Amino acid sequence: CKTYPTRVWDTAHDRLLAELPSVTPAGIGYASAYPAVSVGGDRAAIARGHMVEIYELPGGRLLRTIAHGAAVNAVAFAPAGHDVISGAIDGSLLVTRDGREPIALPASSGGIDAAALLSDGRAVAAEYLGELVGRREAPAARLAQGGQQLALIGAQPVVGVAEQVGH
Repeated sequence: CKTYPTRVWDTAHDRLLAELPSVTPAGIGYASAYPAVSVGGDRAAIARGHMVEIYELPGGRLLRTIAHGAAVNAVAFAPAGHDVISGAIDGSLLVTRDGREPIALPASSGGIDAAALLSDGRAVAAEYLGELVGRREAPAARLAQGGQQLALIGAQPVVGVAEQVGH
């Protein structure tokens, strides 16, 4: 909802941590990226156009931006720390270690619909190659087993696992 802010709450203490900009649409036929919050709860990542914006929590101070060549539609934090993986509708996939420049992984032939960093440092991404009535059914990614396994929820995704990305 581009007219509504992204609100990050600490539900254990019923406290608003930050009111951040809304996620922007990724483009026709692509799902918008969900906002991501780091495991430690001290960072939030929002996909806005060709950028990923990283905010400090609480408060919402903009810490950095990560630029892609196309609209971003997948963003996730690593299972520990502040490393981020982000993917765009042009198939680009970036891993950004905390305080470092992004590392570009080999591009996909289609848009990245879901991405995750596993606890051992490997990057996993999924693209969807099919269409249903002109609307893409984007898979969602969820880490399990302490960050060692990735569950993809969605129809017919194509999954790629990259080798360990340098620390």
